[in-house]
Amino acid sequence: LLDALPSKRKHGDGGDTSDESFESNGEEDASE
Repeated sequence: LLDALPSKRKHGDGGDTSDESFESNGEEDASE
């Protein structure tokens, strides 16, 4: 699961709850 999470974060696809959380932060996603 952890392996797939980082991948989706960069792509921004998936539509998972995790993705939405990062999208809201924005800064966190950009940091990575």
